[in-house]
Amino acid sequence: MAGDDKGYGLFATKKIEAGEFIIPYIGDVITNEEMDRRWDEYQRQGIKHQYMIKAGKFYIDPTIYGNKARFANHSCDPNVIVEKWTMDCAPQGFKALAFVAYKPIEVGEEITFNYQFDYNKENAQPCHCGAGILCKKWMGKAPPKN
Repeated sequence: MAGDDKGYGLFATKKIEAGEFIIPYIGDVITNEEMDRRWDEYQRQGIKHQYMIKAGKFYIDPTIYGNKARFANHSCDPNVIVEKWTMDCAPQGFKALAFVAYKPIEVGEEITFNYQFDYNKENAQPCHCGAGILCKKWMGKAPPKN
């Protein structure tokens, strides 16, 4: 467990070289309208961590039907980038997502990526990534100063 302020976390079980494919981001492919509906439903159910990521015109929601990639936490100094891939036979406008190492990752090291959240005053989230001076203190854009 990564800690109370973060989710479970995803950890390397072997040494990973920069540029190496790690894992696809798997889940239900849903529309923006369905994402809004699920977001509200998850809030009602008390589900604290939402895992939905924009994938072209769609979203991938691995909250219920996903793989281990959903446990990757945010970092302001990530070791992974999220690549978007076009796939044959996918819905028009869908982009598959995959984690690729941005830099070498050691055995046992947490696998992290930048969530790149936009600021939303109702959902502004302080950052707990622990990246020292590189931490921006907020996931995504900081809220405006009063």
